Amino acid sequence: MDHDFPKLIASTSNPRLRIRLLAASHLTEGLSRTQIAKYLKVSRVSVNKWVKAYLTHGIIGLKRKVSLWYIVVTIPISPNPSFIPSNTPLGFTIEPP
Repeated sequence: MDHDFPKLIASTSNPRLRIRLLAASHLTEGLSRTQIAKYLKVSRVSVNKWVKAYLTHGIIGLKRKVSLWYIVVTIPISPNPSFIPSNTPLGFTIEPP
């Protein structure tokens, strides 16, 4: 994975992504994870996570992931209950009155 890190770092406005890119850049230059953590003044645990993400997924792995905790499942409500199919994911059927 050979990237033009100075160009990538300069092109991003996200400071957190910039730090992660710097970490990956230092890794490719041969610095140890401990040296990277000291240089960037971050924890070694964070550097280890970033390195793992970079080695597994490349640059895309360094971008922040969307967490799933806020996804809400909505069920359409119809004035006609027979409109809802019987194989609903809820595991029950709605019978008209």
